[in-house]
Amino acid sequence: MMVTVSELEAVIAQTPSGEQVQFDTKLIGSVDHVTRKLTALKLNRSGDPDYLIFVGLDRFGECFLAAFSTIGDPLEFRARHERQLDRATQGLLPIGLSPRDDGRIISSAAEGEKGK
Repeated sequence: MMVTVSELEAVIAQTPSGEQVQFDTKLIGSVDHVTRKLTALKLNRSGDPDYLIFVGLDRFGECFLAAFSTIGDPLEFRARHERQLDRATQGLLPIGLSPRDDGRIISSAAEGEKGK
C-alpha cells in the first residue's frame, strides 16, 4: 500500500507509545522503530518533496519503507495509479470467473450453485 508521509505519521500518532504500529491489518513494528525508519526516509528524500511511501514487511518481518517519486502531487499520482491498476486487472480473468473482496477468485457457476 502506498501512503503519504502525513498519512503514515497519523497512523503512528494514533498508536500508543510502546505498542506495535498496525498498518493495513499488519503489525509493522514498534512506534519508535517505525518513527526512526520514517525519519531516515524523510531525511534521504528531503530534496524531493513529491513521493509516496510503500509500507511493508521485509523477509525478516521488519518494517520496510520505500519511497516512490511521483513528480507532482502524491495523492493525484496514487489515485491515477489505482485506477490504472483496476483497469489492468479487469480483463485478466477468464470468462465466468470474478475476483472476491478477499482477493480469492470464484466461479460464477459456483455462485449460482450456492443459491439452490
